[in-house]
Amino acid sequence: MTQTEKKTISKLGISESKIALVNPQVEESFLLGPQKRGRFNEPPTILFLGSQAAHKKITLLIRVFAKLAKKYQDWQLIIAGPKTFFSPKIEKLVFGLQGGIQKRIKLLGKVSEKKKKELLDKTWILVNPSINESFGFVFLEAWARKKPVIGSNLGTLKEVILPGENGFLYSRNSHKDLTEKIESLITNKKLAIKMGEKGYKIMKEGLSKKMIVDLNQ
Repeated sequence: MTQTEKKTISKLGISESKIALVNPQVEESFLLGPQKRGRFNEPPTILFLGSQAAHKKITLLIRVFAKLAKKYQDWQLIIAGPKTFFSPKIEKLVFGLQGGIQKRIKLLGKVSEKKKKELLDKTWILVNPSINESFGFVFLEAWARKKPVIGSNLGTLKEVILPGENGFLYSRNSHKDLTEKIESLITNKKLAIKMGEKGYKIMKEGLSKKMIVDLNQ
């Protein structure tokens, strides 16, 4: 968890001295080698990775993509993760899109670790517009494959995503801000590559020192 969560839990009456923040780690096999560059092949692809729950705001991402897809005819969107009771609403929204846009959106269910790695290598940017996140491990996985990310401006994610360095934070529920953040990254491949590399470096170094503790204390 993050410092933000630690403070929230302490308000429930649990002493902060009893709460340890552990530095999260991505499995070594998931890491792209330090000498390898992240793939940014055509066509530009946006990836959502995670549960298809309502609070993940996948429908917001789909609407943003639908708007951008009218301007950028080759962009694609992939949504991968376990289905929930909210999944039918996501599917209904996608299948109702016109102008061939629905054909440029792939809806996948739960994927294996191998498939997850393949999807991250295929994508240009990982976008998780969720309005409620405890940490967001998928961001680490994206950085492990040297890809930039976009997340909500939640207190927890502000400790993980460094705006302008390894990704962007967008204003929660803001269609306009999310659209602008996605467009600014995908239309600037050099920036996307730079952010992906920075994310990889920070992730390898253990994120913020604030999140590392000595469990023997």
